[in-house]
Amino acid sequence: MASKPSNESPRPIAELHGVGPAIAAKFKALGLVDEVDLLFHRPLRYEDRRITPIGQLRPSTTVLVQGRVTHQEVRFGRRKSLLVVLADDSGQVVLRFFNFYPSQKRQFAVGNLVRCFGEIRFGPEGYEMAHPQCRVIREGFEPPLPDHLTPVYPTTAGLGQAKLTERILEPVDRALRGELALPDPLGNIQGLGTLKDALAAVHRPSASANLDALIDGYDPAVQRLALEELLAHHLALARLNRARAKQHADALEDTTGLVDRLLGEFPFTPTGAQTRVIGEISDDLSGTRPMRRLLQGDVGSGKTLVAAAA
Repeated sequence: MASKPSNESPRPIAELHGVGPAIAAKFKALGLVDEVDLLFHRPLRYEDRRITPIGQLRPSTTVLVQGRVTHQEVRFGRRKSLLVVLADDSGQVVLRFFNFYPSQKRQFAVGNLVRCFGEIRFGPEGYEMAHPQCRVIREGFEPPLPDHLTPVYPTTAGLGQAKLTERILEPVDRALRGELALPDPLGNIQGLGTLKDALAAVHRPSASANLDALIDGYDPAVQRLALEELLAHHLALARLNRARAKQHADALEDTTGLVDRLLGEFPFTPTGAQTRVIGEISDDLSGTRPMRRLLQGDVGSGKTLVAAAA
């Protein structure tokens, strides 16, 4: 069996497993074109997908619980609902489903071991979850639990959170294992760490991480990624400037005094700033390199006059 290649170059998203043209278009709508873009796609928030004992539940928290079904019934009232009682050694919680199918009733057969994720609220039966995400656990085959918080990423219509998360964390994990070629020109910045440190902290944060700092952007890991993006932006601009320097433009010189004749038509004298900027633009236009200039000023500062002179 061939060994897995190391230090692979980042791939376009369209070439990733399970990504067809339609899904690739969804990624592109998010500004994600290749695996490097995935690495820098920051989570909106985080979820704790470690098991919380039912006896420690608190209202308005989103948690993962695991227990055995001790009771189920269909409750008739203003709205028919399926009620399931889930219990562990520390307590019990009610699962409530207003839209349910026969298969769900079989899923919640008494005695089944079930893992559920959802928001806790206080209802008529005590603590309950409405329409949580649930899966039946086979005896002896409990799926492993994450040792970190689970990221939730900004997405778009037609691109589910599960698929997006899978596509993002795959190159993240490869980068952390050293299997993805990821240049780190900034290296280990004092107080901010390395690029790998930042990727691990942002995409695989520990349960003790400061989530407010991660989400609001003042965590060192987020600032480290921001520096990478800023460096990439400046390098891209430098490349564009070099390419522009090789371009040729016809020199436009005011050999007949058109600007002076224009300004002489106005019943006022241009300000010092207007005169200075007109001169700078005139110098740019008289050269043989394409001009690239932004004219900025408050309302009434004379931008139209300067543009007309140009």
